[in-house]
Amino acid sequence: MSGSAAPWLAVFCVACGPGPGETLLSADQNYFFESTLQSSTQTFASGQDARVDWSALTVDQLGKSMTPDEVDQLLIVRFEGLEQQDVLEKAATDCLQQKDITGVVEVYPEPGLTQSHLSDFQLIGYQVDPAEQFQEGMGTFLLSAYTKGVPGVRMLSFLQPSAGSENLDLLLTNDSATVDYSVDLSVGERISRSTTAIDWAQLEVPTDCGSFPVNKYDWLMVAQYESLGIADLEKDFLRIDALAVQVWNADIEGRSTFDLTTLISEKGQAFSGFGEDGLWILALRCTTCSNPAPPFLAIVGD
Repeated sequence: MSGSAAPWLAVFCVACGPGPGETLLSADQNYFFESTLQSSTQTFASGQDARVDWSALTVDQLGKSMTPDEVDQLLIVRFEGLEQQDVLEKAATDCLQQKDITGVVEVYPEPGLTQSHLSDFQLIGYQVDPAEQFQEGMGTFLLSAYTKGVPGVRMLSFLQPSAGSENLDLLLTNDSATVDYSVDLSVGERISRSTTAIDWAQLEVPTDCGSFPVNKYDWLMVAQYESLGIADLEKDFLRIDALAVQVWNADIEGRSTFDLTTLISEKGQAFSGFGEDGLWILALRCTTCSNPAPPFLAIVGD
């Protein structure tokens, strides 16, 4: 019995290993990124239908240029058991968990609109009643603005209902929040240029609260750079998309493997492999995370 099982076992193990051109992603390949998040706090009249206005927003929290009409979703999240500093620290390290959240309301503004009232926000299809949902002492409220297809929060601000306030204007501006960071792209092992497929099912990227959940990776980015080195990317890291000569993106939500040969760039060019020229990176991103930096990013090449 044991003698006949050995050949079958050998075939089984070979089938389970990476195929030709497939690379298993690991934390050893990852870069180093550390950030701190700062946010404004706006006091407003408790229980009143205040107006949220983002018409003056021309850069996001990372300093990237944007226009106010790029905001297509706003969320207000209530944290009953967390102070503002706790929320900022957890958000910067992607450690906010469902159990931390007491409630979420959202609004999808019509194209061209740059303001909404609190009563425009909804909870599972039901309109919000500010008199019931936004009272002093109900917890910490965080307002966040998003753009579909852009990873992370564009801008945020804490909202603080107060019985002693008469303010009815809640403004998202260029100064509402800022991110300070440090980055090192050289610390990780390089991914082989011969890679044509990737597998991140067993990827365990350490965070302050355990390992980053594999099911939260929802966006793949491959980028090529010319006449730029690693130091150049580190210096202007928040613009890694704009600095690339070619970018290939893909929606990977719900997946743990991907065939890179199916990628089509923003310029309509099929991915033909990691060439010998220039600098290449491969990143797994999380578009729903508070921190817009990729949880996983590796350099490709020797």
